[in-house]
Amino acid sequence: MLVALLLFACGAETQPGPRKPPKAIVMISLDTLRADYLGLYQYRAHPTSPKLDAFAEESVVFDASMVSEP
Repeated sequence: MLVALLLFACGAETQPGPRKPPKAIVMISLDTLRADYLGLYQYRAHPTSPKLDAFAEESVVFDASMVSEP
């Protein structure tokens, strides 16, 4: 259901006029990684995720999400 919602949100514009390029959505889902060991969440003992931390610096990060069923 979430994928369908994301695809709907990226759909074509319904208003006439010049077309705008679609916005990029990248969803990273990790189920075997502890958040408390990521620099993104203030783990500073040693760099465990430098590329993910750099990507998060220029992105919008959602710490929690919820799907509502109708």
